[in-house]
Amino acid sequence: MHSGDLIFCPKGIPHSWKVVGERNAKAMLSIFTAGLENMFEELSQLLSGPPDLDKVGRIYGKYNLRFVK
Repeated sequence: MHSGDLIFCPKGIPHSWKVVGERNAKAMLSIFTAGLENMFEELSQLLSGPPDLDKVGRIYGKYNLRFVK
């Protein structure tokens, strides 16, 4: 992948990404009526500060996602 590349991840198909190398990476996600926006709303309600990864994992699980610590 190169800067500016675009990928399509269809709902119900497992997918993931990993940053390889020494530089930081940024990703911009566009979610279209898949219901995942509700997950982000729930995540936004968590307290600020270091994340409680157990709570994050439970929220991810409700949306059939797996959070790898």
